[in-house]
Amino acid sequence: MSSEQQSEKTAEEHFKDGLALASWVTTAKLLNLIKKPLISTRIIFLLILTLAFATVSFA
Repeated sequence: MSSEQQSEKTAEEHFKDGLALASWVTTAKLLNLIKKPLISTRIIFLLILTLAFATVSFA
């Protein structure tokens, strides 16, 4: 039983790592696309992090 639980935990960790990486890549692309006022960039960055965190929390 413990080995199965470890496998599920590992898969979940991989999923979370994938989400984090995807959010960082998306953020980097948006930052490169926008390159305008820092305020709007920060707002978009915070929105992406919030969405990523919410997705990980409810997954």
